[in-house]
Amino acid sequence: MWTVLILEDDIAQQNALHAMLAEEFPDMKILKAATYNEALDMIKRECIQLFLLDIRLKEKNPAHTGIALGKYIRSLPAHQFTPILFLTALADEISAAVNSIHCYNYLVKPFLREDFISAIRELSVSPMMQEHFIELTDINGVILHLKPAKLSYVTTKNKVLHLHMPDDIYRSRDCTLAKLAALLPKRFIRCHKSYIVNCDMVENYDKTARYLVLAATGTRIPVGKEFKPPLDLAFRQMQELTKK
Repeated sequence: MWTVLILEDDIAQQNALHAMLAEEFPDMKILKAATYNEALDMIKRECIQLFLLDIRLKEKNPAHTGIALGKYIRSLPAHQFTPILFLTALADEISAAVNSIHCYNYLVKPFLREDFISAIRELSVSPMMQEHFIELTDINGVILHLKPAKLSYVTTKNKVLHLHMPDDIYRSRDCTLAKLAALLPKRFIRCHKSYIVNCDMVENYDKTARYLVLAATGTRIPVGKEFKPPLDLAFRQMQELTKK
């Protein structure tokens, strides 16, 4: 399942886009934002694989445009290559969008349903819609391409990252734990000064004793006192999404 964010300030058009996507892609998670700041908040909280951005927004701040949001998205390490589909009523806005941001497609309003669905289908089979691999060099100089979905947790010792995958533990000095956390999807949480954990792999969270238990291996991951509040918030948000 992939997650799509629609930024469209016309609520009727926003609902129409949502309806078309929901009908054609029933497994898709669809997020809707009517303002720049709403979209910004969702980007910070969600792991998104596709952005549908209206270029011109009815905002008090003239700097809040779809193009400006696209530039912000491209500034994030996790979204350097995430597909962006621009939507606009003015064809002359397209060149600015394409030249300033590497977008993957655009549609000029009003567009036909079949053109919209066709554009989404083309993007859905693109490698860019798949979860990106993390490229690191291990301690022996071998280049690694690791898929985040397979990564259970990461720890660091003596400035060496230890990446725990199903088949092995890979070691790298390429970056710090903090820098790696910025590259990983939102479901990865820094739970300790020396640990990042994949929340999808967590079976149990003991808030009193402050540790996480991984489902596959039973491994206990410590939770640092200063990291507990954001971790608690992340788990509450995930539980709320599961109930919906």
